[in-house]
Amino acid sequence: MNADMTFENTTLEEIKKVYSPYKDKELVIFGAGRNGIGLLGILEKIGMRDRVVGFCDNNESAQGTEKMSVMVYSPEDAFRRFPDAVFIISNNYSGEIYNNIPRKIKETRNIVVTSQKNTCLEKMLEHYYTHFDENVVGNVGMWFEYYANIVGEEKTSEYLEEVLNLVEDSISKEVIRNRINFFQTGDIKYYKSIPVSPTMYFDPEYIDICDNEVFFDVGAYDGDSLKSYLDYTHSKFNKIYLFEPDNHNYRKLLKYVEETGLDHIETHKVATGKEKGRISFLSVNGESSRLSEEDNTELLVDVIPLDRYYDASPTFIKLDVEGAEMDTLHGAERIISEKKPKLAISIYHKYMDFYEIPVYLKSLVPEYRFKIRHHTYMPYDTVLYAEL
Repeated sequence: MNADMTFENTTLEEIKKVYSPYKDKELVIFGAGRNGIGLLGILEKIGMRDRVVGFCDNNESAQGTEKMSVMVYSPEDAFRRFPDAVFIISNNYSGEIYNNIPRKIKETRNIVVTSQKNTCLEKMLEHYYTHFDENVVGNVGMWFEYYANIVGEEKTSEYLEEVLNLVEDSISKEVIRNRINFFQTGDIKYYKSIPVSPTMYFDPEYIDICDNEVFFDVGAYDGDSLKSYLDYTHSKFNKIYLFEPDNHNYRKLLKYVEETGLDHIETHKVATGKEKGRISFLSVNGESSRLSEEDNTELLVDVIPLDRYYDASPTFIKLDVEGAEMDTLHGAERIISEKKPKLAISIYHKYMDFYEIPVYLKSLVPEYRFKIRHHTYMPYDTVLYAEL
């Protein structure tokens, strides 16, 4: 059985364990957006679509319409029409949705909030079925094909062993071994075995941060990681440089920086890369905005190598630039090899990042010690930490 089929079969088996206790009940899916429609498709795959009697959604524009031939009701109407149904909440906002349900309804209706792990399995399967986006790591089907047919099992195993020899702690080895085994085999048991570390970037367990850092936040988004950094350090730092090319995100970033009222924070509306220039940019008004190989002259952004900021002497660099990590590291070669800053680098955007990034960094700074941590229940947010 190939990895694609193994992934589908093993993931459906896991999801079936969650919903099979309700196979004789009427089901109402809370939320008629992409997640809800995706869940309907999955319930069909496990033979339970005929149990779904409706969606319910707080969005008034969706109420009274049909999604995939299933009626969408307001929550109040659905609770009244289907008093004996099981109401399934399985999406990114499950906690918020549940908390907004009146207490009396919670006490008198059967409301099931699935785990975050289960929600993520459903999203992965949805991406797999819909070919969500070939450039998004969540489309696991593309990764199965890459490791099986482009790199090959033997070569991937060689790369994995080399990376395992570069990290010292057992958690790092467990993360990367299970991650690559999952993509090689498709078996969800490996993915479930990846240890998840909830705190991303700023945790003394995997990187030592002092109160006098010169911090480069490369891929600063809307200030989310800046906020985490300021919370962690109690706003104690030497200087902060923020790099974000997306117009929408940059406006939010500026607003947040202004709200902090802090000095010694510089913002730069640029992308980072190997060389200075301009390049097409795909703006999606969110976390996945990225440099694009498509020739779109209407969306051009300035690209700078981080070595232009050599005199800033960064002591800590966080790098999450949606697939431009290697180019950015090449453009920071002098800073890294001479300043030897602490690093937190995303290694999940491209197929070979898990191998190429640590090997390259080790060639620049042989003294670097590496740790790898995974921070979500999705295939996103695997981070390489490096320090002396």
